[in-house]
Amino acid sequence: MQMTGILLILWLFTAPVSPLQDIGTSLVDRSKNQADYYIRQVQSEEEPDVYLWALATLSQSHPEVREYIAERINNVAKDNRLLSTFTDTRRSYTDLLEELVFIRGSADLLTELLLHLQDRDRQRAIVNRFSTEIGYPSKSSIDFEALTSGIINLEPITIDILPADRFELSHFLLLYHDDRTQYQKLITERYREQLEEVWSKNSSVSEARPLILHSLFKASLLRIYLQSDQYAKTYDLYSYLADDNLIPNSNTRFRIYQYLEYSMHILGFYDRSLNISRNQTLPLTQYTGNRFAELYTMINNQGAYLYKIGKIDAAQETYRLAKQKSEQYGIPLTQGRLY
Repeated sequence: MQMTGILLILWLFTAPVSPLQDIGTSLVDRSKNQADYYIRQVQSEEEPDVYLWALATLSQSHPEVREYIAERINNVAKDNRLLSTFTDTRRSYTDLLEELVFIRGSADLLTELLLHLQDRDRQRAIVNRFSTEIGYPSKSSIDFEALTSGIINLEPITIDILPADRFELSHFLLLYHDDRTQYQKLITERYREQLEEVWSKNSSVSEARPLILHSLFKASLLRIYLQSDQYAKTYDLYSYLADDNLIPNSNTRFRIYQYLEYSMHILGFYDRSLNISRNQTLPLTQYTGNRFAELYTMINNQGAYLYKIGKIDAAQETYRLAKQKSEQYGIPLTQGRLY
């Protein structure tokens, strides 16, 4: 295991976070606000692909939010062919994406769809249909034909296929692909270095674009810096990402803020790490129902932080609450992890 991975595992049991509280419900309301914003942006037809992705991601994050999106679209946009796709709440994420891909003719959404499909035959059938019915965009700097082939065959993505001079949704989708084995085959260290070389010197690659793309650009830089252990470079990303409301509430958003919290902890900015925990990572674990992450990533970190600042009684109370929650969830916590 790489040193970064070892440090991350250790951090999951030592970093500071907020006290235990039920704050996931407030994120439901914030997610509904996000949904309203995404729907309006899709209706405006200004680079709608990124907002369709955001709305699709958000719709899978919480059942109440999924129902809200369907109801809201029925009320304000039922005649919009793209948005009406979201009114069938029984669709899986991949089925939803597939319909959006062919209604919109979006190569970026095709990238996301292929990354989430495990069936190679289905991947090839979709790509063949897209190539025949839609065709790859001729004016894009991205070689989408090579990109889709690389994803299906798990071959490295190169700078010639997905250039760095203009940040695109596909960059983010690949950098935050959650299949570790596939990610390591698709995204090489050399490719990350080439992206960093351009992006760290020229933030304009995401300017004059929808604001959400700028947020995804910052999150992509965060991912690149952490994978090369350049924690100091993440310091300036904190002020932008800490208060972001554009990235959809989801497991992907949780990963972004888990990385940011970890980096601030490594740099010794415990107040920043604590702020992220209170306002981002802990609420997201409760919102998405990720009980394991809530217990191990959040509560134990809070106890460790309290010990560090000398609040022993508060730390012990946090551990008591952790044990209580673990019994409620049926997830065992060993004494070693608690003490």
